[in-house]
Amino acid sequence: MTPPSEIMTTHGLAAGYLPDKLIADRLDLSLSRGDMTLLLGANGRGKSTLLRTLSGAQPALAGEVSIAGKSLADTTAADMARLISLVYTDRTHAGHLTAAELVALGRQPYTGFFGRLSADDRRIVDESLDTVGMLQFSRRYVSTLSDGERQKIMLARALAQQTPVILLDEPTSFLDIASRIETMQMLHDLAADHGKAILLSTHDIAEALPLATHAWLLVENDSSNYDSTQAVSAMITGTVPGLVATGAFDRLFPRRPVVFDPATMTFQSVNR
Repeated sequence: MTPPSEIMTTHGLAAGYLPDKLIADRLDLSLSRGDMTLLLGANGRGKSTLLRTLSGAQPALAGEVSIAGKSLADTTAADMARLISLVYTDRTHAGHLTAAELVALGRQPYTGFFGRLSADDRRIVDESLDTVGMLQFSRRYVSTLSDGERQKIMLARALAQQTPVILLDEPTSFLDIASRIETMQMLHDLAADHGKAILLSTHDIAEALPLATHAWLLVENDSSNYDSTQAVSAMITGTVPGLVATGAFDRLFPRRPVVFDPATMTFQSVNR
């Protein structure tokens, strides 16, 4: 029986591209409400591919993804939009919209064909903006906002969608250090205080790791029998303290001149 907190699970999942690009396979994963989970790995390990597969934007090569106890394959696009919100790394090109108008797009799964906002929809938009600290910017055009402010607006849009699961692909790309720290803290609070299941890929490990509950590590598949039909990556999952204790983070960049320092929870140059 699936514990009530588990909202998304996979069984025997394989992600990649046909005919011969298998990123990872036989994945049995789970996301729970209230948890902030990091998806970590070197460039090319398949983080974005896995996120697209989990969201249904890219078909799985094998296995199953289930959300709220129902297979993704049996879930309509309309229902999917009420279950999963996506925030991509791409810069937002919506300069002709105000912040409130962009956030209001998150209400589309609920507003019907004509997209008319009810009083309740507008309340949810305002609450979402307020949660990310951007209510005072609601009438500002997106084109006038900084990268950090735009990313907050995209988080508000995801909140307005009112989904239990939020998937984010490199949400702190293009942000300065202060904005990266602020964004990570905000994601932690959304999970802890609002019961969201948050999964994000990131290279900002130093900012994210102390705030995360769990991590999924896409590491090099070190099998000596590698061939074109075998997965490029293997997956290690667990709580952050558990993965630190077992030395799992040392496998993230095995061919690079860096090592993981468990005392500081950061990667350090081996030449230091």
